[in-house]
Amino acid sequence: LRDGLSKNIFNKLQFDVNGDDVCKLSSNELLQTYLSSCAGKVSKTGENIIVAGSNRQVGEYNRLVREHFFNGQMEMVSGDKIISVANHYRSDTTITNGEFGMIKEVLSPAPEVVTVFITNKGDDGHMVKVRVELSFRDVVLAFRNDYGEPFFFEAKIIENLLYNDHPSLSSDEHKAIYVHFLNRHPELRRKGNEKKLRLALMQDPYFNAFKIKFGYAITAHKAQGSEWKNVFLQCETHQKALTKDYFRWLYTAITRTSDILYVMN
Repeated sequence: LRDGLSKNIFNKLQFDVNGDDVCKLSSNELLQTYLSSCAGKVSKTGENIIVAGSNRQVGEYNRLVREHFFNGQMEMVSGDKIISVANHYRSDTTITNGEFGMIKEVLSPAPEVVTVFITNKGDDGHMVKVRVELSFRDVVLAFRNDYGEPFFFEAKIIENLLYNDHPSLSSDEHKAIYVHFLNRHPELRRKGNEKKLRLALMQDPYFNAFKIKFGYAITAHKAQGSEWKNVFLQCETHQKALTKDYFRWLYTAITRTSDILYVMN
């Protein structure tokens, strides 16, 4: 792969597995092999990651693993592994995009669903009203500090993102979060209150609700810069194999492992 990328030649790709540190897996062997490598415990999944090419595949793999660990629980539970998909700045800590953490506790039994109306420009140029539902939940999150020690804090998360197969909130959802803030603080819209508005935005728990996804499977893009002992790689993507983009993608994906690489398709 590196040779092809340096010489700009992508006319052949031979992938040899040795059954030692590069092992071939069929899709229906994935779950069992993944569980064996973490001794069947969610607390030991830190050295394992499933890497795929699309957010839809990632969503499916996350559901597959969660179905084993949390049988029948579609919603997040205590002990769930998560990944932050945005930078979050708090007075007590900064959590960066791509950091892994855990749901320590789910504080509210049901989500807080808020209906917000925003206005968008329609195809005909006229303004149209759009209804957006935002779903928030209070949780205790666990992340590690710079010294590798776990620390815990209460936060709101936005559930819209957690359960869908999208990498981020839609533009309508982003807009709705801001409109929801303004609806709760109409006095800050007034001229001369710009500084107060900025300060209130920085401190607002809804506006700063954590954007997280489940963290058992991720895209190769999200995996960049990190390393795991065992990487389970779905090699099939929408890209043609004999192209520069695919060579680059595959190179990034396979170099995420320090120990064993399992490849599918």
